[in-house]
Amino acid sequence: MYKIKIPEYEIILRNCYSVRQPLFVTGGPGLGKSQVPRQIFRQVAKEEGKIFHEWSDLNLVQKEECILHPEKYWIFADMRTSQMDTTSLTGIPNMSRIDQLENIPYSWVVYFTQPTAHGCIFFDELNLAPAIVQSITYSAIHDRVISDRCLSKYVYVFAAGNRSQDKAHTFDMPLPLRDRFAEAEIDVDLDSWINWALRSELNSHLISFIKWKPANLYNADIIKAEKPSTPRGVERASRLIKNMRIQDFEDNSNDNPNQDKIHMLVSISCGESFASEFQAYCKVYRQLDWQAIMANPSSVGTMSLDKQYAISAGIADQFKNTQDYQIRGKLLDVVDFLRQDFAIFSYRMMRGEERDKFKTMMVKMGREVQFAKQYAKFLLDVG
Repeated sequence: MYKIKIPEYEIILRNCYSVRQPLFVTGGPGLGKSQVPRQIFRQVAKEEGKIFHEWSDLNLVQKEECILHPEKYWIFADMRTSQMDTTSLTGIPNMSRIDQLENIPYSWVVYFTQPTAHGCIFFDELNLAPAIVQSITYSAIHDRVISDRCLSKYVYVFAAGNRSQDKAHTFDMPLPLRDRFAEAEIDVDLDSWINWALRSELNSHLISFIKWKPANLYNADIIKAEKPSTPRGVERASRLIKNMRIQDFEDNSNDNPNQDKIHMLVSISCGESFASEFQAYCKVYRQLDWQAIMANPSSVGTMSLDKQYAISAGIADQFKNTQDYQIRGKLLDVVDFLRQDFAIFSYRMMRGEERDKFKTMMVKMGREVQFAKQYAKFLLDVG
């Protein structure tokens, strides 16, 4: 199967959507098979002037509103086919009719078969569904008919599934069904993940650690016995340790309540091998003497790579967590003595998604001209 990275997935998905060509994507767990479409179609809804909703997030009243006024909305419906039975698509027979058989469809089917409905039906985990359920999707994918009702011409249908090597208990998809799809397999892409992680403001130290040791971003193909690390797992770890100081990771003092907490939370998110290596990174960070570094910024230029990775993240972390412009100025002085790629990386973490706010801060600190000369060309079009 043709292998793609996340930026290519975004391009392919948009092109397939524009001509309503069904797409089937596969790949390892936690790589973004279902997350990327949500981001893409949220933007599509904005471009089309519609209100974006995920069907599963709506209550009964809101769903009824969407059915009554479908022209106002753009609905993303993640339908887990592995949890479906034959009635999920065909509906339930209406026993009150005696002259002909008529099925009562689910509410999401009613919405997507309204002539002015806009949105996407995403058949996730398609190859985890048994053959009888897969066969029922034929009509939706090829004939664009569900429960004897035609889908709106503005509705897109596509699917995703797992690989057999991931021990997900997959079922072989029938060739006639596969032939209805364009197909691609998502591969791990470090640069795209870092761009996304910076935009999403994941924990700076986790990002820096992954950049230092990229094999830890995804090791599900290597580690089988214990919990593997995946991009989704790293995001989960970032949420869990969001309000904790990274210094606590290796603090062995008896009065530190977070002594083992961060290691535990990272372990349950990404596995113990990931957590142990991240602990080693944190130990490097804790050994840094920030008073000495800010007093003598040029000293960082001769430090080892592991320390420069830790310094890059530490600068971004401290910059975002202080309102003291004097301290921010000293941190930026340190950045100027980092190797250029580390300096760019640190600036990207400091900036995050708040470009205008960051620009205002640089102007207020009188550093906009120097920054523009040294780094603007590297940061202008980077996520």
